[in-house]
Amino acid sequence: MTSDEVDKFYYIPSDIAECISTEGLIESILTYPHVGLIFAHHTGDGGYKLLKNHFNGPDVLETRLDRSQELLKKYMSWDPLGIDPSWENLEIGRYMARGVYLEVFINQFKNLENLDRDDQKTLFGRSLEVYDNEKSLLDYYGYFALRHNTATVARLMYLHKYEPFMSLYKANEYVFNLTAYISAAPQQIIDQIHEMAVEYFKTL
Repeated sequence: MTSDEVDKFYYIPSDIAECISTEGLIESILTYPHVGLIFAHHTGDGGYKLLKNHFNGPDVLETRLDRSQELLKKYMSWDPLGIDPSWENLEIGRYMARGVYLEVFINQFKNLENLDRDDQKTLFGRSLEVYDNEKSLLDYYGYFALRHNTATVARLMYLHKYEPFMSLYKANEYVFNLTAYISAAPQQIIDQIHEMAVEYFKTL
């Protein structure tokens, strides 16, 4: 099969899409065989757009008014400490990747803006918790994973116009790119944003 034929094979027809719950649609995207396209770009947003170029699941999801709430439920149910060291490396990798996929989906600006303030606070706290849990297993997750939940809190601080963050966002190119595109950033920048987010969370 050509690449186009593969894309057509996995295309979700509109009449079928209408019958799928939002929760089921999210799971269909997470289990799409080529969801790893998210990692085929140097930024999280670029990977998300690449995925959308080959699979219409994310576009269908973006039409659902309850998408952000359902993504939040999925993210809350994923346990970053749920890795079993006895698993094969591939299984461990798939488990960790699921968390990153959920973060890339939920921290799209249109999805963050679709959450009410209480749900944004819940997501903010959960992202901080996931950061701490992943950092306790840094040999597995590395700063590659940490940058994605850090992007979530960075984008929320940006949306809330939190002044200490906005000053950093305007002054530091790494902070700008991480927030705007989910780009890579040095470890100290990721840690700095996290520490700022911890202080901001105390005020929410």
